[in-house]
Amino acid sequence: MDPADPVDQWFEVCWDPPALMLLRAGFTLAGRPREEGVDASAVHIMTPESPTTTHYFFGSARFKNGVCLEFNDMIRAAVVAAFTHQDKPMLEAQQSSIGTADLLALKPVSLLGDAGGMRVRHALEKLLVAQRQAVAADKTPETLQAT
Repeated sequence: MDPADPVDQWFEVCWDPPALMLLRAGFTLAGRPREEGVDASAVHIMTPESPTTTHYFFGSARFKNGVCLEFNDMIRAAVVAAFTHQDKPMLEAQQSSIGTADLLALKPVSLLGDAGGMRVRHALEKLLVAQRQAVAADKTPETLQAT
């Protein structure tokens, strides 16, 4: 494949609340089936450590006919560099700035690229409200006496 060749690309994100994301990205020569191209999947798993810190785990795999160890090494280095030198410092700076405040209560400016993250935040808030209501419903005097 020549770098100047036109390609079809895809980038898909599947989110399972509260903190699991599966991303799939790839490309193939224009008009060709996905199976002939490069296809990579990445999983992102987050779990709270404290009110202001989170453990963030990620892993990725690439699927393609044939093996190219140099390409694998290049992808691995790019992903590690992006997380280590770009994403992590930005996330830490944002957390430091936000502190324990509710992000949405701060009325942040939201750009087009923020749409997915903002939808996730709104969906999480709805899930939390539903969870609080369910817990409150179970805390009736009758259920308290039964426990």
